[in-house]
Parts: sequence; C-alpha cells; structure tokens
Amino acid sequence: MKKLKFDISKPESEIKNQLNEYLDLNNSCIITEDKLEDSEIVEIVLDEENQRKNGDPDNSVEKELEIPVSEGLMSLNKFICFFEQQTNTDFKAKDLKIFWKYLTLVKQKYNESKH
Repeated sequence: MKKLKFDISKPESEIKNQLNEYLDLNNSCIITEDKLEDSEIVEIVLDEENQRKNGDPDNSVEKELEIPVSEGLMSLNKFICFFEQQTNTDFKAKDLKIFWKYLTLVKQKYNESKH
C-alpha cells in the first residue's frame, strides 16, 4: 500500500488530489452519515493532522488499560515455559526463581478474584 504524507502548507487542491489518489489506490470509500463537500473533507483531514502534531486535548490523559489477572497469569506461565526452554547460558536458573515467586503471587490474586 502506498503511504501518502499530507503537508498542510500545500494548497487545498493538492490535498484534494492526494486524497483522491489515496482512495483510488485503496479502492475504498468513506462512509459518512451526511455527504461531505470537498472542503469539509480537507478540513477534517487537516484537523486530524493538527491533533496528531499538537496532541489532542481530549486525549491528554491517556488511560492505561488494566490487564486482567487471568491474562497476567497466562502470560507469566507462558514466559516461564519460554525461559525454561532456553539453552543460552544468559538464561540462568537462579533468575527463574523470581518469576516463580511472582507466579505464586499472581495465582493467589487469581484465586481471590474468583471468590
């Protein structure tokens, strides 16, 4: 897929041409509730570009998604299995003890969350 970069210093007709080229390349259409005029589409694209460059004030405080205990438990188990399969000397058995410690802790949290 061809990537296009929009330069907000370019005249509207150039941006319009780039948008049309992009849509033609991807053989897709933009579904909207209302039909948009070309100038409205350009305004939306420029607004999104400005938000990316300057940061969207509505998203200034991004929330981290909390990982469920069950997912953490599965991931930790998977990592321990991976660690145990390694033949490289950089993976030391003594280092594995810390992961077993946390596996025990996460299992406790998992069991508590089930009740």
